[in-house]
Amino acid sequence: MMNHHSSYSPVNGFYSFLTQQLENLHHLFLSEGFISIKFLQRVIMSLRSFHSQLVLLAHNLRLPAGEKWLDAYMDETARLWETCLDLKRGISSLESFCFSASNVVSLVNRQTHLNAQISRQIAREIDRCQRDLGLMGDNRIRAEARIQTLFLVPFDHGFVSGINFYKCVEFRGALYTMRTIDILLLEILLCGFVYSWPETSLQNWKTGDDDSPSMMAAASLHYSVASEIRQGRDGILVQEVQKALSIMDELRMAVDFRRGNELRIEIALKKVESLKICMGNLQNGVVDVFGQIDDFFDEIVEGRKKLMDLCSQR
Repeated sequence: MMNHHSSYSPVNGFYSFLTQQLENLHHLFLSEGFISIKFLQRVIMSLRSFHSQLVLLAHNLRLPAGEKWLDAYMDETARLWETCLDLKRGISSLESFCFSASNVVSLVNRQTHLNAQISRQIAREIDRCQRDLGLMGDNRIRAEARIQTLFLVPFDHGFVSGINFYKCVEFRGALYTMRTIDILLLEILLCGFVYSWPETSLQNWKTGDDDSPSMMAAASLHYSVASEIRQGRDGILVQEVQKALSIMDELRMAVDFRRGNELRIEIALKKVESLKICMGNLQNGVVDVFGQIDDFFDEIVEGRKKLMDLCSQR
C-alpha cells in the first residue's frame, strides 16, 4: 500500500488535487455517457494541470540538487512528450475526414432535387469520406506501439538517499502515482483520437496495491471508460466521429434513387444539417486539443527549466 502521509505536507495537497480532478473527470464522463470530444478535451486539460502541480510540488519540497529525482522527472516528461506527438499525428488524420465530410454537406446543400446521377455523386462523396477514415492504418500501428511503450518502461524506485530521504520518498510516491494516472489518461486519448481495440484497450492498466483516494478515483474512471470501450468497435472512438458515420449511412439511404421516395431531398437536407453540426463540434474540438497539446509542450519545457534552475541555485 502506498503511504500518502496523513500529517500535513505539500504532498497532501497534490494528492487531493489529483483526486478532485479525477472525480470531476469521471462525473463528466458519466454525464456524457460516451467518449465525447468535450470529455477528451477535459482529459488533456487534466494532464496539463497534473504536470503543473507536480512541478509546484518539487519546488515546495525543496528537493536536493544532483539527486536522481530530477532524472526521473525528465524521463517522465520525455514520455509524455513522445506520446503527445503521436496524439498530434493521429488527430491530424481527422482533418481529412472533416474536409471530406464538409464536401458531402456542400454537395447536398446545392441540390434542389435528386435524380440518379446526383444520388450516385453523393454516394461517392460519402464513400470517399468513409474511406479517408478507413485509411488510418498508420494510426493503428502508432497507437499499438505507443501503448506498449507506456507499459514497458520500468519505474525507477531508487532515487532516494541521505538526509533528504523523506522528501525524496514523498516525491517518488507522487511521481509514481502521477505516472500511473498519466498512462490511463494517455491511453484514453489514444483510444479516442487515434485507435482502439474493444478486446484489449485499457485492459493492462492496474493500480497495483495502491488504494489511496487518488488511485481509487482513477480506478473508477478506468472501469467506466473501459466498459464503454468494450461495447464499441475497432477504430477511433470519439463520439462525434461515430455519430457522423451513422448520419452518413442514413444519408446514403435517403438519397438512394431506387427507393422512389419523393421526399428524399428534404430528408437529405435534414441529415446534412445534423452532419454539419456534428462535424463542427468535432472540428472545433480538434483545433482546441491541438492548441492544448502545443501549450503542454511549452509547459513541459518551462517546468524542466524551472526545476533545473532550482537545482543550480542550491
